[in-house]
Amino acid sequence: MERDPQSTDRRAPAVVHADDRPSAAGAARGRPYAAIATVVTIVLLSALLFGALAARRHPDAGLGATGSVTPTVRSIATTPPAATPTPLALPSGTAVVSMAMVSASDGWAIAAPTASSAALAHYTGGRWMLSGDTYEGVSLTDIAMDAHDDGWAVGAHADQDSGGVVLHYSSGRWDPVPTPPIPFAGVRVWAFSPSQAVALAALPKGPTGAAQSALLRYNNGVWTESGAPWNG
Repeated sequence: MERDPQSTDRRAPAVVHADDRPSAAGAARGRPYAAIATVVTIVLLSALLFGALAARRHPDAGLGATGSVTPTVRSIATTPPAATPTPLALPSGTAVVSMAMVSASDGWAIAAPTASSAALAHYTGGRWMLSGDTYEGVSLTDIAMDAHDDGWAVGAHADQDSGGVVLHYSSGRWDPVPTPPIPFAGVRVWAFSPSQAVALAALPKGPTGAAQSALLRYNNGVWTESGAPWNG
């Protein structure tokens, strides 16, 4: 019994396509997952790459950095140190009232830039230099140095009723020293140590109109007064 050729041709393609459909469907299901994984990997790598480049361009924007920290650090690093006043050369023709030399190359002097002011000049490096402080309305009369870094100077205000003036040199600068609450004018001074000095003070005239004076002793912040033997 012979088979119908047309019937055979109809069944053959159906068998071949039926065998191929399962493998084609599996491949179709596998391809989307592989593609998604590839895209995710590329996105993650791109994010890491751009993040690293951004960190290099903006180092202050790293993890944990804040806007308040960066300006503070910069302000400290860029703040210039306080300027130190430069001593000025003693002008020629300036009147010098008193001088005390510690050595042949180191000493101090009282200068009078004007008739109503006083200044202190330091001799160092072979020349006289003003310390930079000018005392207006003050007349300094005497200076004494017991060491290169310790000394005393005395004088008076233009108005003697305001009291005398005592200056102490220590730590590289001259500072006023509290004085006794009596009207006087410093005439002479002797320096013994950073805490001890003796000043000869001119006092107001007595009831008879005679000049008076006294020795003022400074000892560790305490002043004592004793009469001088040459009171007139």
